[in-house]
Parts: sequence; structure tokens; C-alpha cells
Amino acid sequence: MVAALVPIRLSLSEGDRYTVWAPRWRDAGDEWEAFLGKDDDLYGFESVADLVAFVRTDTDNDLADHPSWEALGETVVLSVRFPSIEIARPAAAG
Repeated sequence: MVAALVPIRLSLSEGDRYTVWAPRWRDAGDEWEAFLGKDDDLYGFESVADLVAFVRTDTDNDLADHPSWEALGETVVLSVRFPSIEIARPAAAG
């Protein structure tokens, strides 16, 4: 079974961002799980169109070696329904 890549919407205080999540997969005996990014950076895009353009053209990211990366660039469409994760900034102590 080929490991999946999941497009998601992150709802932040500053607005929604779109990215890709790779649930746990195995490669050469190692387990991996990651968000779209490079090293310590997480890539979040302001629009679905920006995410799609990145996925279709970029190969310098931590998911480029994922078994489904190439197929994702061929299949991501603007009508994808994104699961949402809300991230709230903690309330200031007062």
C-alpha cells in the first residue's frame, strides 16, 4: 500500500494556511511522519492555488522523497476539500 499525502487547512489567528501532511510511513525500515517543509521550516500557503503551484513545481522539500509526492503534483486540484486544524494562540496571562 502506497503511503498517503493529505492536503490540510490550518486555521490560525492570522488566517488560514494550506499545507500537506504525510501520516506515518515506512521507508527502508525507518518510520517517518511530516508536514510539508524543509528542515525546521513548515510551509503554509495563503491559498490553495499557491499550494498547488508549489506542489507541481518544487522538489526541494522534505516530502519530495515521499513515495506519493510525484503523484500528488499530478492529482491536486482546486476543488479538494481540506480537513481543518485550528491552532489558537494561548490567552495572555492577566
